[in-house]
Amino acid sequence: MSPALQAAFLETAGAPLRTCAERIRARRLRDAVEAVSHEKLDKALHDALELVAMRSGARLAALEQAVPREQIAACLARVEAAQREAAAVIVRYLASTVTLAPPAPSPRTAPEELRAVAASFALDRHIAVPLETLADDLATWQSALDSTAVRVVRHRAVTAALLRRWATRAAIVLAAGALAASAAAAFAWYRLVVGSSRARIDAALASPDPCSWETIAQGDLAHATARQLAEYEQRKPTCEQQRARQAHESSCATLAEHVESGAISEADQALAGTFAPLLRRAALRALTVEDLRTDGNGMPCADTAYAGRLWDAYARAASSDAALWSSAEHVSPHAAALLRRPGFQLTAEAADAQRQFSDGLARRAIKTGNPQELERAGKVCKVRSALGIEAGRACAALERVTRAAPNEKR
Repeated sequence: MSPALQAAFLETAGAPLRTCAERIRARRLRDAVEAVSHEKLDKALHDALELVAMRSGARLAALEQAVPREQIAACLARVEAAQREAAAVIVRYLASTVTLAPPAPSPRTAPEELRAVAASFALDRHIAVPLETLADDLATWQSALDSTAVRVVRHRAVTAALLRRWATRAAIVLAAGALAASAAAAFAWYRLVVGSSRARIDAALASPDPCSWETIAQGDLAHATARQLAEYEQRKPTCEQQRARQAHESSCATLAEHVESGAISEADQALAGTFAPLLRRAALRALTVEDLRTDGNGMPCADTAYAGRLWDAYARAASSDAALWSSAEHVSPHAAALLRRPGFQLTAEAADAQRQFSDGLARRAIKTGNPQELERAGKVCKVRSALGIEAGRACAALERVTRAAPNEKR
């Protein structure tokens, strides 16, 4: 008997049971029960017979005679009935349950997993019993597969086919012995070729560049070791990630250059996304007062150093626009922080425009005493303070007036 053939048979025939167990551990109970349907179990058994026939050289028809058909049919009938009842219970009661027992530390068989699920509903026998019945029938099916595997592998057709194969191999070995002397020179040459190929592969893989695998010739790969092939395959996704990162950084660099130079392309706008209008206005030095409200979220290329250059371009556009500050009544903390940095503070002309705007509003508000005008002037004076511009007499007087107003009411 060939242990390898028996193991291959059980591996193939037991595939639905393993799928069932895996899906239970993944909390996909309905899919798990569907995995052990009559059709899938029967097909897996047939696939296992075909596998043994292919590996042994025996005829499939001869192997099918070794299968205890009555036992198999009875097991399948019980499993089919239990499977349908369990599926109905799951659809009716457990379609959205999240109370299954946690997965075991080590994988269990499908019957064991089903019993564990049934134990979670020990008090609900109308749920637990169908699951326990299916678990018992699947355990019986597994036992039937075990006994069938032994019968199939020990069948005389398999034994005869293996003997023929072993005899053929023995003849080949004897023939190879006769040719050993003439093959020695060819083998030495082959080793030289293989050794050279593997040395070149090692040299390419020793490079820190993950894309160095591209320099390896296909002819050399034909002689690669399993280790070399594994490392070769591992480098491909790393190389693709590096290329994608390089392309992303290149696009970000282009975007930053275009914004700094005063014009952005359609490709730049696609990369900028929702920030495209703001960056376009920054490039044209035509920001609006609404642009001063940005909170800093959503800037493209935030995962690169080029985001800083984009914010610098925004700050340069804002700091030099006197017309903007002659009407700006609000500035976000993020924008104010950008404009307080050395080299990005408001130009003298822009700062004068803000002073005139805030002073004018403050004087008018003090003169009229209108609450709305006082509130508006107070906001503009706060913008002045946030930008690091000295308060001035008008804004200082406004602050005193607004502080004294509550006291006068009392």
